[in-house]
Amino acid sequence: MNRGGGPQGGSRRERRWQSSQERARVAAELIEEAESLTQTGAIATPKDVARDGQPPPLPP
Repeated sequence: MNRGGGPQGGSRRERRWQSSQERARVAAELIEEAESLTQTGAIATPKDVARDGQPPPLPP
């Protein structure tokens, strides 16, 4: 009986996720990438700052 929802043939995990070191390495890479995206996404350009000082556009 397969209760795990995964492929038939036993309860072994996929081989590429087998070691805890591999899972930790992948998690660290994802965290680093997320931090990088957060830092670069939070930078406002001078045009962004100028646009924020303007009134909102008129509705159509």
